[in-house]
Amino acid sequence: MDSNSFPIYIVDAFTTKAFGGNAAGVVIVPHEQTLSDETMQSIASELNKPMTAFIRPASSQQPCARYSLQWFNPRQRAKFCGHATLAAGHVLLTELNLPFPTVTMDSPVGDVDISRTGTAGSLSLSFPLSPVEHIERPMEHHRALLHSLVSPGQLAGRPVAYYYSQAINDVLVHIDGMAADELAALEYCHGVATEEAGRALGARAVVFVSGGSKDDARYDSVARVFGLENGGEEDQVTGSAHTAIAALLGRDRIRARQCSRRGGDLLVERKGDRVIITGDSVTIVCGTMKI
Repeated sequence: MDSNSFPIYIVDAFTTKAFGGNAAGVVIVPHEQTLSDETMQSIASELNKPMTAFIRPASSQQPCARYSLQWFNPRQRAKFCGHATLAAGHVLLTELNLPFPTVTMDSPVGDVDISRTGTAGSLSLSFPLSPVEHIERPMEHHRALLHSLVSPGQLAGRPVAYYYSQAINDVLVHIDGMAADELAALEYCHGVATEEAGRALGARAVVFVSGGSKDDARYDSVARVFGLENGGEEDQVTGSAHTAIAALLGRDRIRARQCSRRGGDLLVERKGDRVIITGDSVTIVCGTMKI
């Protein structure tokens, strides 16, 4: 492979089937090379997936169990992305089958261990917990944000509480007693009103989350996530948001479902100040990028 060629993969994360979960590009940069931010941004824009992970081995000695990790979406560098981290681990431990039980990523949120679980296709990620604080007196911007995405009538009078996670800069809207199919059925809209409310709050995303329904024993948490930097477009599966959901729900073990169109399943376990997120992935594309 020449100096201007890089292995690339497209992986669907938090799913066991193609075209489910959330898609991510993964680009492996050789240790002896570096890519500028401008080049990584151009590659992420070219791949045009929700996120692209750029991983680079920490040593020229191969195989290597430590990598640097950077995330770019098609518009800008990202501070935190769970599904692209899972995709990167999938490439290293499944596609390349590195001879390690765990690889470590030096990421913008600190060291992230990615470990085999003993189940084919499944990996566990260790992230920092993202604490949340209850917004006791929501501002008009919070209510405007909710109502710009979902009409009040769809919530059927359910109690709603607002929370904020500074660590990931997300607003969480907790809806009491909503089952997965009910949350999935919510019709949402996005546009100027969402952008205005999002700018006023300065948040990355709004997370609709429920601790599930007593009539649906499949999940302990159901969620939908809408990005506020792109007018409220829905994110398909969001690992980073679940580091805050773990703090909000306060449970040691959560069977989580993100109820987007593509959908995804996560096992979320809180261990002290860490959150272990386990999920499956499938490779959709592997090849070479020439630049």
